[in-house]
Amino acid sequence: MSFRCDACNLQFFSASGLTAHNERAHKTIKKDSQVLDSFS
Repeated sequence: MSFRCDACNLQFFSASGLTAHNERAHKTIKKDSQVLDSFS
């Protein structure tokens, strides 16, 4: 299973990798990453 960042069109192999990318690149708040995890 892979996790994709829709904004960057990058793929990650783990939810935590995607979350870390979102926090660094897009400055998302923790609430958003929990929403992403619920869809995976």
